[in-house]
Amino acid sequence: MGGCDVEHCSWCGGQVLQCGGCKDEKGEMRHDPFFARWTGIWPGVGECMVLGMFSKWSPETGWVKTTADDPEGGPDLNTFYEKGLHKIFLVKPTTDRGQERYDEKQQAKKAG
Repeated sequence: MGGCDVEHCSWCGGQVLQCGGCKDEKGEMRHDPFFARWTGIWPGVGECMVLGMFSKWSPETGWVKTTADDPEGGPDLNTFYEKGLHKIFLVKPTTDRGQERYDEKQQAKKAG
């Protein structure tokens, strides 16, 4: 987490520099740096390539969708994040989070 703007939080999927590793109520970081290890590929790029999500810049219209065989195209990270796919691919699945959501729902039922 030492200042790298590439590392994504394994708890929320955002950049660790922005969220601080999503600390719990005790102030302990939930982020698992081993899950978010550097693979040599920018987070989301490989996923975009496998999912067929590509775009390119057009001076007239801005970013436009394209295909993998377009030499001017590249992975469409904007769409990857807009669709929330970073939360599927970059967030570590844990049983704790499921229990946390269940507890929140139970508390909401009691309150309402």
